[in-house]
Amino acid sequence: AFTTVPPNPYDLVSTYPPELGRDDRFRHFSFMGAPNSPVAGLDQIWYTLSSMKRVGLKRLFPSDEHRRAMLEFGIPNDSHPSDHVPIGCVLRWRDHDCTQLHDLKHQEIRHEQAFRHRSASDLLAEANELLDACPFPSKQQRVEFDYVVSRVSGMS
Repeated sequence: AFTTVPPNPYDLVSTYPPELGRDDRFRHFSFMGAPNSPVAGLDQIWYTLSSMKRVGLKRLFPSDEHRRAMLEFGIPNDSHPSDHVPIGCVLRWRDHDCTQLHDLKHQEIRHEQAFRHRSASDLLAEANELLDACPFPSKQQRVEFDYVVSRVSGMS
């Protein structure tokens, strides 16, 4: 069974701490092909420590009851149509005095200037129009989306 994230020759680390699932793969898993056979650490989000920092991490399960039901009945199932558990994180660029980040900042400024003439209500209306054009298959998926894009408490 996979119990550690193997080293790589790049400046990459996983957003999920490597100790998750090491001692108890039934508590922290992201894939399961059959009931009671979870695989810890299969799905990863990689980032570079030198240029980014992790400021938020998605919980693997909404509740312990949800995790237990996945273990008992397996995934995919009627309420969870994938054999993978969704993972996610919030990353922030580190402040560096380097050309790449400088270029990115100027691109961001040009993008902001292009939208500066538009009101907040116009931008919100456009965002709602886009969301309506791509409706969520279920209310639960919309709730999950709103959770992922909402502000992280204590983070600016």
